[in-house]
Amino acid sequence: MKQHSIFFAIALTFSASSQAEFVGPGSETLIKSVKTALKLSDDTNVTLEGNIVKQLNSEMYLFQDQTGQIEIEIDKEDFNNLTITPEDNIQIVGEIESEWNSVTIDVDSIVLIKS
Repeated sequence: MKQHSIFFAIALTFSASSQAEFVGPGSETLIKSVKTALKLSDDTNVTLEGNIVKQLNSEMYLFQDQTGQIEIEIDKEDFNNLTITPEDNIQIVGEIESEWNSVTIDVDSIVLIKS
C-alpha cells in the first residue's frame, strides 16, 4: 500500500508541475501578431489578441487580428465557461503547432478583454 501512495504522490507532483510555467522577464510568451505567429517555429509560446470569427469543426476555429487569420484549436474545457462571439475581443495563450505547410495554435487559455 505504501508503494501505491508513493506512486500516486509522484504522479500528482508531475501532473501539477506540467501545467505551470513562469511568465515574466526572460520568458518566451510575448504578445505577437498573427502575421508573426505564422513564421514562428513549432512549440513556440504565443499570446495573441483578436477575435474568433468562425468555428471550423468541433475544436478548430478561425482567429483574426489586424494582421491576418490563423486556425486555432481550443478544447471545450479551455473556454472556462465563457461564451464568445465574433464581436468579442479576446486574448489567447497557446503554442505554435507547425506541421508541413500548416501552422495552427493549440490554445491553452482564453481571456475576454473588456472594452
